[in-house]
Amino acid sequence: MKNIPRVLKWILGGLLAFEIVYVLAGIILVQSGQVDRWINKNPEKTMVTFDSAWSFVPGVARVSGVRVVNQGRGNQLEVVVDKARGFVNPLELLKKRVHVMGVNAEGVEFRFRKRPKTTEEAVERAEFAPPIEGIELEPWDGPTKEEEERAKAEKRAAEGKPPKKEGEGMTIAFTGAKIRDVREVWIDGIKITGSGRVAASVTIGPGSDREISIWSADVRYPDAQLEIGGTTVSKDLALRVEGSMAPFFTKQTKGKALVALITAQLEVEGMSSGQILNAYFGKAGWLEFESESRPMKASLDVRQGKIMAGSYIELAEGTLGAEFAGFIAEGQAGARLEAVPGDGDVAVADVRVAFSDYGMRRQAEGEPVMKGADLVIEARSPADLMLMPPEDFEGKLGLGTAEFPDLTFMNGLLPPGGGFTVKSGRGSVDGGFEIQEGAAVHGQVKIVTEDLIVDAAGVDTAGGVEVTIEVPDGNMKELKLGIDHTRVELHDFDFQSVGAVEDLPPWQGRFEVTEGTVDLGDEAGIDATMELTFSDTRPLVAFLARDKPMKGWQENLLMISEVTGEGVVNVSSGTTTIRHFGVRGEKLDVRFRAAMGPDGIFGKALAKYGILKAGIGIEGDDRDLKILSPGGWYKKDDIPGMPALMPEHSGPGDEEAARPTASPATDTDEGEAAADEPEKAADEEKEG
Repeated sequence: MKNIPRVLKWILGGLLAFEIVYVLAGIILVQSGQVDRWINKNPEKTMVTFDSAWSFVPGVARVSGVRVVNQGRGNQLEVVVDKARGFVNPLELLKKRVHVMGVNAEGVEFRFRKRPKTTEEAVERAEFAPPIEGIELEPWDGPTKEEEERAKAEKRAAEGKPPKKEGEGMTIAFTGAKIRDVREVWIDGIKITGSGRVAASVTIGPGSDREISIWSADVRYPDAQLEIGGTTVSKDLALRVEGSMAPFFTKQTKGKALVALITAQLEVEGMSSGQILNAYFGKAGWLEFESESRPMKASLDVRQGKIMAGSYIELAEGTLGAEFAGFIAEGQAGARLEAVPGDGDVAVADVRVAFSDYGMRRQAEGEPVMKGADLVIEARSPADLMLMPPEDFEGKLGLGTAEFPDLTFMNGLLPPGGGFTVKSGRGSVDGGFEIQEGAAVHGQVKIVTEDLIVDAAGVDTAGGVEVTIEVPDGNMKELKLGIDHTRVELHDFDFQSVGAVEDLPPWQGRFEVTEGTVDLGDEAGIDATMELTFSDTRPLVAFLARDKPMKGWQENLLMISEVTGEGVVNVSSGTTTIRHFGVRGEKLDVRFRAAMGPDGIFGKALAKYGILKAGIGIEGDDRDLKILSPGGWYKKDDIPGMPALMPEHSGPGDEEAARPTASPATDTDEGEAAADEPEKAADEEKEG
């Protein structure tokens, strides 16, 4: 019994001596750089630095100012930790297992970016990729994987070591790790900032193809901000994620395949802008949103990468702009993504953006030309994180109830020099489009005018127009729509001129596009082949009698019933090209081709009435009447800027080409000059 105190003294003394030696040895190892050399055996790949490290109890380590930089062929990352401590179980080291328990870390930043494959890609991504001090964002220029493995094998052989077997090495496990003040998580273009807390248990297996298991993770941010591509998407976010990740091997499972291993419950509430919608629709390539910040709430149940039915993301109503097909719709709108049961095991993500009211304008215009309510944009895609954001989806675009309050905006769209001016009128709009995979589109839009008055070459024309725009096919990405079978119905028109024909039923007309396309891109344009029918030639009579009444025989001569015709038209870059326009009725046959632009009209017209024929050449403000051989004259492309003749629409007078030449002299320059003399005389007589 008397020896017990002495034994205790020896034990305590021994422990104290061990502690002193342990601490001194640790200080010496750190100060001498030996620890740095141990952990940085391959600094060009992994570099670990720290401000200080110490341990007063074996197995318990404390570090501060830690920075870890790692880069390989496919990615680069950086981890910053202000301070941390943890306990390493020394007994498990015998089993080649580093088991760190009770880790407590504070002040963490994590940055990860994929390596670009080309210099051009590096320049493109530099704006949004996280910066890592001391490391350039550039393509990998080191040895190939095979070369690196061969070099390692040769080094081991030179050192007399046997070839390394897969699976050799240390297993690293973190149990009950707790991290406070996670200031920044930046992965490529996605950045979360705030002061978050993370609790997790993770195991990292040995070997080059390490098996990683995230047994549990609990992430909480009371006040976070989310940026995507340099744009703030959400702020003031209360974020909580609880979940796990199934084991995977780093070389076998990469990229989006990792998403299929995630099981988590996510709850979010805060403020968000329309950019969150762009995160979903972004890859579609034809739809973009912009809005002010408004309340957002989300609840997602994710199991093995699939969003379960009942999950949702909801964006409260507020000011929202939607840009599509060259148009911008702006108004009050809300949005909701909801996962609903699908046909198979995967739920379907239903997205609905609903405008309670809106105004629509072309991108280049300042004020909306169409106003309405209940505009709806819907999309459906698999509720699978591996397929998000979807590159393809099915959905619809419904215009709701809308109107053109003032149709005079059409004057900016009508071809310059065309002689048409909308003086007043309004119109109702109804219809929508179905969206299919590949951004394919089809649908119908109907426009009905009211109180329309048009100045047509100096004649006030009033009536109703009903336009049915048929879109049997098209592509929203390419901004091109087919408009086959589009119809324009002209009802009950009245022509206000001095010599207007009275006591006749209201004038009617109809245009139908047999084949046509519309380009809604930067170089907006229309190509259309159409057929037309008019009840009579009253518009022509009204134009010719706009200043003084016509004589009865003139009116009887020109008033022709049941007129039919066809046209081939192109509108682009401020120019309307009428490649062919023809009408026929009773004894009347008219052909016209011209280009209309800012400098006026340049073209030709050819008319045949019974046995009478005449041509008119139009060059800006100049008019040139052709009486002699007008059929042959019409076929010549001799007016600058005029569209070339379409052979199938050469016009009346084709028989002249088959008629024998009256005199061989007409085939000579002298003959042509002689033939011109009567024409000149006729022109002088006309001018007189």
